Amino acid sequence: MTLSEAGLILLSIAVFAGLFVMVSQEQNLHLSDTAQEEQTIDPFRLIEEDFAAICYGSSFRSVSPAPGDTLVKSMDMLSTVSIHQANLIITRSLARHGFNHIVTLATPDRGLSFLCLTSQDQPVRFELNSTTR
Repeated sequence: MTLSEAGLILLSIAVFAGLFVMVSQEQNLHLSDTAQEEQTIDPFRLIEEDFAAICYGSSFRSVSPAPGDTLVKSMDMLSTVSIHQANLIITRSLARHGFNHIVTLATPDRGLSFLCLTSQDQPVRFELNSTTR
């Protein structure tokens, strides 16, 4: 084997090693992008999942916005859950998902209204309607 043949073999090995490194780095970059997408989950979706444990259905009912650009989300509470249990569950859920809970209003024979702000300071009202009257 001559010196030029040995150099050609070393050059080929270096090219394949470089190609392998480039392909593996691209795949690692792609995996980190999907991990970041999974971390940016909508907090309203998480709140819906928590509400679904004590309410009928699995999503909020469509309600027109309140004055002052307040977003309104509404669900009907299960009759097997007390108003006090529902208050505790939802208040903890709001804190866990980054909502700034301001006040909870209890209306007799109607249910609970949770007034809060999102992390972007947008006002939101969650209505939890009592089905037992």
